[in-house]
Amino acid sequence: MPWNECCRISILGTQHILSLLDEFPIKATFFATWTFAKECPDLIGRLLAQGHELACHGLDHADRYGQMPDSQAIDALGTAKDQLENRFACSIKGFRAPRMQGPKPAVLASAGFLYDSSLHPTWVPGLYNSFATARTPSFHSNVWKVPASVTPLLRLPVSWVWARNFGLTYQKLCSSWVMRTTPYLSPYFHPVDFVEVDSGVQNSWRNQLIFRRSGKAFLNQMQHFLGWCREKGFQAETIQSYVFHSLIQEQSAPESHSDSETG
Repeated sequence: MPWNECCRISILGTQHILSLLDEFPIKATFFATWTFAKECPDLIGRLLAQGHELACHGLDHADRYGQMPDSQAIDALGTAKDQLENRFACSIKGFRAPRMQGPKPAVLASAGFLYDSSLHPTWVPGLYNSFATARTPSFHSNVWKVPASVTPLLRLPVSWVWARNFGLTYQKLCSSWVMRTTPYLSPYFHPVDFVEVDSGVQNSWRNQLIFRRSGKAFLNQMQHFLGWCREKGFQAETIQSYVFHSLIQEQSAPESHSDSETG
């Protein structure tokens, strides 16, 4: 698509997401590239004013930080982080790589990030195979890795195109399975999920699959899903809040000691 059409869809989709989250209300984490964020400062200002977290998606979505020399990746990511912070007067703590293919934790630490949410511990043909990686948070080189959620065993994703194509029942069943086996549920979506894309763009079976049931159909599904989450008693927070309130506090808590000992 032309760049201006990509921006239009992303802006419209984000507006739909913000309105949906405000109904419940729920706070979420938005990963934005500097290339996109500078085109829509009012929209970024709105999501910050609503209490959501702004995190970094890099300089440009075409960048491949995992394939760059470390020094180049550090420079590019540091620039993206600084630009977002300076333009929107906020502190950027998190990063998610385009296509979930990020650099080493040491690179992100050098660029000033606290956490990385680039890991999707499943297999996506043609993109990545992280099927054997951990499904729970871990700490490496001073950076917290906070994976997107997948089920145990089969590693079924609960996000994006899978949630749309397989529907609400699939989304609920997989989310319940995740919540029984991990300390959090972290699905991810794109603004385009919430916008009906011109059918002329769907010129291949892959595009038809990617855009299927987007727009109003998925907005309705997510409204039911978030209502179900509320009925289940799930507590929503941003990734940054989860890292600070759960992971860091747990890491810094003193070890418990028994009043008695045996020998």
